[in-house]
Amino acid sequence: MSLMPALRAQLFLLARDRATLFWAFGFVPAVFVSFTAAFSFLPAEGLGPVGATVDPLLTAARSAAVGGNPIAHLFAALGAAAIFGGEYRYSTWRLIGPRAARHRLFTAKWCSFVLAATVSLAVVVAGSGVVVWLSALVRPSLHLAVETRPASLAAAFGVSVLELAVLGTVTALLVISARARLGPVLAVFLFSAAQALAESYAPPPPTSGPWLLLPTYAGDVARQWALPPPGLPAPGDAAGLVAILSLGGWCAVGAGLAVWLMRRQDWSRE
Repeated sequence: MSLMPALRAQLFLLARDRATLFWAFGFVPAVFVSFTAAFSFLPAEGLGPVGATVDPLLTAARSAAVGGNPIAHLFAALGAAAIFGGEYRYSTWRLIGPRAARHRLFTAKWCSFVLAATVSLAVVVAGSGVVVWLSALVRPSLHLAVETRPASLAAAFGVSVLELAVLGTVTALLVISARARLGPVLAVFLFSAAQALAESYAPPPPTSGPWLLLPTYAGDVARQWALPPPGLPAPGDAAGLVAILSLGGWCAVGAGLAVWLMRRQDWSRE
């Protein structure tokens, strides 16, 4: 079996797993966009001073940072664990293993996760931008002005997708090595939360360094490079490139180790 039939089969299974689709890829966009709408349409008195100018593209680009949020990582890790751990739970590897090479089965599952995570993040980004645009139309105190470059939005979105791909790859590696789902999800969440906590005490400087080996630091530096924060020094091109290479390295090494483990597992009883 080539990659495309394996990918279609995996997407077919995922499309019918409604619980995973909602909780892993639908819940976070629904909550994020709902809160954005609530705060955008609340009376100005309840929000304090409100800026006279709103930029939907800037809001959309900033909302892409949800791809680096530990709580969002928890739900995304649940999706990755369901995709990669379902065969262990139901002992179906022995049925589908002879139909395709193991690296193609892994790639099909990995691509299905990345596709679902990309759609989920796109809903967050598009929904936030549309909500802010609508709030500027219905509230005369706000002035609509688009000053953010679409390239900056695309870059911030791409970095967040890459960070979610790292999350899925690490979760897949742990699920395959442990042949379980719950433990790896908690481990990935704690790893992400620990990095976020460390970053709150020691923000990454705008230069390259060993902290960029951590995916959360690398993701935030790459997003700041794509969309410089106001009032703060923007990371240099070297730091942004190293951060992106770091995220890509996590994906490559994690996927390689996962496939290596899969090839050495006995699926006669899995």
